[in-house]
Amino acid sequence: MKAEIVSLYQLNKLIQEVIKNSINEIFWLKAEIAQIKENYSGHCYLELIEKDSFSDKIIAQAKATIWANTFRILKPYFETTTNRKLSEGLKILICAKVEFHEIYGLSLNITDIDPSFTVGELALKKAETIRHLKEEGIFDMNHELELPIVIQRIAIISSETAAGYSDLLTHLSENPFHYYFSLKLFPAFMQGEKAEDSIIDALDQVNKNIEKFDAVVIIRGGGSQLDLSCFDSYLLGLHVAQFPLPVLTGIGHEQDDSVVDMVAHSKLKTPTAVADFIISQMNDFEIKLDECKSRTIELSQNIIDVQKNILQKALLMMPVRLKERINNEKKIVDSFTYEISKNLNNIFQRHFHQFELKSQMSAFVLKQFFYKQNFRMKNKLTQLKNSITKVLGSLGSKLLLYENIVQLSNPENILKKGFSITLFQNQPVTDSSVLSEKDILKTRFHKGSVLSEIKGVMKKN
Repeated sequence: MKAEIVSLYQLNKLIQEVIKNSINEIFWLKAEIAQIKENYSGHCYLELIEKDSFSDKIIAQAKATIWANTFRILKPYFETTTNRKLSEGLKILICAKVEFHEIYGLSLNITDIDPSFTVGELALKKAETIRHLKEEGIFDMNHELELPIVIQRIAIISSETAAGYSDLLTHLSENPFHYYFSLKLFPAFMQGEKAEDSIIDALDQVNKNIEKFDAVVIIRGGGSQLDLSCFDSYLLGLHVAQFPLPVLTGIGHEQDDSVVDMVAHSKLKTPTAVADFIISQMNDFEIKLDECKSRTIELSQNIIDVQKNILQKALLMMPVRLKERINNEKKIVDSFTYEISKNLNNIFQRHFHQFELKSQMSAFVLKQFFYKQNFRMKNKLTQLKNSITKVLGSLGSKLLLYENIVQLSNPENILKKGFSITLFQNQPVTDSSVLSEKDILKTRFHKGSVLSEIKGVMKKN
């Protein structure tokens, strides 16, 4: 059987009638706000979710609406009771009716909100955060830091436009004691969704320059008491508790302390109270310093008086004791002088006698030494003369031999033996290849010479 054809509008109207007739009840629902948006006309639109308690995974989701006339009543009632704004991440208990619109689909029409449920959820979350920090052993870490005797270099985490920040600056700069404070602002959001991350980033910036500061001040003040959930967050509490400098808070809670107040070193009510605390601490230090100064002056004067009396008595006794001391020293010096004179005389006599003996021995030894050296020199001179005579005789014989050899090599002597020398252009001829026919040769004998013309040249056989 063929199904009936209907339009989308007809189908949605059918669904609307079914839901209207079948689910006509009003329900109290527990849900978490995933998104919330207030329309310009005053209507409030929400996206509600439910998460699995173990995996934190979304297991249900629905749209919801609070119409303007209802929202104008519920909003201030909820915020006044809980001190919190309706915001994302908040768990609420709502009274709602299921509605289906042919265009906008399924939604929940919220008619009431139970703020006590949200207060209980926030209290449970806060208690869980405190328990977690204590179990990890970090809840009291900032408390245990030693507060500087004087807090003068201060890192301030606040909104630059916050009235509390202005109050703090004015109070510190115009203090009646004219103390000087070095102040550095690290801007951060102090409420809303971005507050938690913003404050943590500011703490990280302070930590990078930690050697420049004595303490950190987190202040709010001057704004609404609503939407302060960031100061109960686990992550912010973790950072404050473990911060290496003492943290002072002036967030301005009137009803109870936030987690940040609890883990901070010192919790003050307002920014002005923080300024008073810092000024008071410095003033206490100045008072103690003045007391120490007065006590030091008093003790110093007592010591001076005692020493003055001792000195005066010593001055009175000085001439007598000085005279006694001089006489004693004179006797000691006279005794030393006598002993030194006596000992020096003995030493001089002993060393003079030894010197005479050594002088006589030295003269004898030197005489013997010179005699031996003279004898050795004479022997050496005689040996040298003999050696020179032998060398000269040997050299004379060699010289005579060389002279004979040279005479034998003399061309004149060779010519006397019947040899002749042939010259061409006044140069001795040793090779016939340099000659040619009709060249004129000169032949030299021991006595005289002749000229001859070459008729022919014989090649070397």
